Amino acid sequence: MSRRFSRYRLLDLTLKGGLLFLLGMVIYKQVFEDDHWHDLLGQLQSNPEPKKWIFLILTVLLIPVNWGLETKKWLSLLPHDFGLSFWNSLRAVLMGIAISLITPNRIGEYGGRILLVRGRRRWDAVLATLVGSLAQMLILLCGGFIGLIIYGRKYLDLEIWQFRSALFLTLILVLTGFYAFFNIARFEGFVMRLARRWKWAKHLLRIRNYSQKRLLTGLQWAGFRYLIYVLQYLLVLYFFGVKPPIIEGFAAIATIYLIQTSIPLPPLIAIFARGELALLIWSVYSEDSASILAASLSLFILNLTIPALLGAAILVQINVLKSLGYESSE
Repeated sequence: MSRRFSRYRLLDLTLKGGLLFLLGMVIYKQVFEDDHWHDLLGQLQSNPEPKKWIFLILTVLLIPVNWGLETKKWLSLLPHDFGLSFWNSLRAVLMGIAISLITPNRIGEYGGRILLVRGRRRWDAVLATLVGSLAQMLILLCGGFIGLIIYGRKYLDLEIWQFRSALFLTLILVLTGFYAFFNIARFEGFVMRLARRWKWAKHLLRIRNYSQKRLLTGLQWAGFRYLIYVLQYLLVLYFFGVKPPIIEGFAAIATIYLIQTSIPLPPLIAIFARGELALLIWSVYSEDSASILAASLSLFILNLTIPALLGAAILVQINVLKSLGYESSE
């Protein structure tokens, strides 16, 4: 028994060590490589105006609001008898952030959230995460559509046919997405066909339990969260001296999030793409590239790095293999 325990313990430590190493590498590449960190410190030291610090303070205060809303969204999409408290749900969300940073398009979020869920209820957690992601994507597409109209028409260097094509495609995605989202139970037949080939797919039949009321509630939480992280971006821009008009600022941020989400990239590539996109969008309001990159990096640190580190701290305290059902006892 002790040898079996030692083997599982070694595997658990190895798995956690590998995840922490990858997370550390992503954070290092984003924050400390290419003098990004020194540039950020330089910008902070050269920002002596006391009144500007209120923007950064508000951004920091909105971090728990942001992830608290994400937790509420997830809870609203879980079965009513799921029995997971808000605190444990928040812990699961934070672990999901930690693992999502090392996977393309944040697919690791699913794995992180099920670590505090037992047995077959993991599929409820996975499905709630999936539906919640779809809700967030719908809100993002809606915001991006509006952003393209306001910002894209004025500043993007596109031919008229390219601009109209982008708008039309986004509108089609929005309308199709809303129809599919509020008629998600109609995909039951498709899931049943999948279940004939892959047994695990039968668990996805739980989509039939989603009422339109629950879906609307999840969509509302997604909308509130979208407003918060768009506001955070605008506040941190103002702190670093990039001051677009408020409406245009919201529109530009919505456009950035639309483009970022439309192109799934591995984390290490997305790091550089995020900075280049920020320079492209905000260059019409400021020629200070250091301030633009500092704002983008600050938002990454505040909204993702800090929560991911908290998630990693929670992760090391649990037995990952046991949480996944591979160890029956200690």
